[in-house]
Order: sequence, then structure tokens, then C-alpha cells
Amino acid sequence: MRRLLLSLIISLAVPGLAAAQDAAPAAALNIGMVDLQRALNTVEEGQAARARLEEEFERRRQELETQRTEIEAFAAELEASMAMLTQEAAMERYQEYQNRVLALQEALAANEQAMAEAEANATGDIFDRMMEIVSEIAAERQFTLVVEKSTIVFAAPGLEFTDELITRYNSRY
Repeated sequence: MRRLLLSLIISLAVPGLAAAQDAAPAAALNIGMVDLQRALNTVEEGQAARARLEEEFERRRQELETQRTEIEAFAAELEASMAMLTQEAAMERYQEYQNRVLALQEALAANEQAMAEAEANATGDIFDRMMEIVSEIAAERQFTLVVEKSTIVFAAPGLEFTDELITRYNSRY
């Protein structure tokens, strides 16, 4: 979501910058580039957050796998006992099976939503602090525009400052 927002901001800002440059040819466009995803995955705090998220994801995955195994066992038992059940009893058991499957599907969807929220919460503060450092670097180097590397098809060497962002972040936080 943030990457999409960043891309949208850049796409709206670039035409304005081009027009401003046409109006004031003496003003130089100084561009910097940063790979925020790599920085997030590399900084120590980001790695710790990722480890916590993976641990939580694995715990939830095991719970859901247990639930799925129980449903499969129930389905096998239901199939084996169908010939011995009355039609009414078979319908009740089949309805119970469908309810369990539906509950598992709902749990999977809820798990996916919860993990997305947990990731956003875990990385949001890190991302905000990174943006402060990006702003500092941009001011120091007098960048008029900083772009996210994932949105760039080609850039001349030397524009990227991701390693500096990572170094500063780790030393500060």
C-alpha cells in the first residue's frame, strides 16, 4: 500500500517538477534513489520484526493445519459410516462437515487479514523512522527528488543511497 502511495506521489510530482524545470532552467534536478524494501529487510529492527512475524505465522499455520487434519478425519469417518446412518443422521453429519469446512475457510481469511495487519503494525514505525532518515539524507545531498528503486526501470550508478540509510538506521535505532 505504501509502495503504491509512493508511486502515485512520484507520478504526480514528476510532471510538476518537469514544468518547474522548464520555467527555471537554472535550477538543477538532483535525484536520489533508495530501495526501501531492501532497507526494511536489512536493518536489525526489521529483521527482528520479520522473525517475530514468521514465528507468529508458523504458530497460526500449525493451528490451521491441525484444524484441516481434523476435518479430513471427520470426512473420512463420515464417508465410512454413511451406509450405516439414516438419511436424517447422514444429512446432519454432512451439515456438520460443511460447517467445519466453512469455519476453516473463515479462519484462513481471518488469519490472512490478521497477519497483514500485524506486518503493517510491525513495520510501520520502522518505515516512518526510515523516512525521517531519507529526508535527512535528501537535505544533506540537496536532492530535489528521491525515488523508490522498485519503480525505476533504469538509473545511472551512484544515485542509490540504500546502504547509507541502513547504516544510519542501525546506528540510531
